[in-house]
Amino acid sequence: LIPGDNRDAVIEALAHPPEGMGLSFPANAVWRLWALGKAGRADAIIDEITGRWYNMDSVQLNNTLQEHWSVRPDTRDQWSHCAVGPLFAACQGLAGITPLEPGQGKVQIKPKPGRLEKLNLKYHTPSGEIAFSCTGSRGDRTLEIALPEGCEAILVVDRREEPGPGVESAEPDHSDRDHSAYRLEAGQSYRMALQFT
Repeated sequence: LIPGDNRDAVIEALAHPPEGMGLSFPANAVWRLWALGKAGRADAIIDEITGRWYNMDSVQLNNTLQEHWSVRPDTRDQWSHCAVGPLFAACQGLAGITPLEPGQGKVQIKPKPGRLEKLNLKYHTPSGEIAFSCTGSRGDRTLEIALPEGCEAILVVDRREEPGPGVESAEPDHSDRDHSAYRLEAGQSYRMALQFT
């Protein structure tokens, strides 16, 4: 829903909201984080989680996510709510795991770890969990992926990457000249070195 050719301006406004631009309450913050992930703005997602979410009173005092950005003790403010934006942002925005089919029999994995030197998570599908681990910094990263039986993946990485033996090219997405796609088989584990992702 970007008018004209203003993509860069819209993404910049989402990454660094100008003064006066309101933010939805935490339970709906996921929409902005999804858009930032789709735009490859790992830096903005990491800044948001470490700067805004981590510093919430509920996180610091209760290890929970509050309903609103500001809460007060001994009031009717909810200190534990349904805000899951950081979870979606980690799985879809940073690990880049998104379903390609109903039931998640096929997913895309397009890692965008940004400046993170360690990202380990489990992504649950109806077939079982996908184990994802990305360690190291840009230029010297190790990516490990373990897929459950019944769930195959398309790995999308910088076109300059060489994923190694046993990984087959997938049908390229002609709309994305900067990335290459590789087929990862269900029930298999993969480990690869990344230089540019």
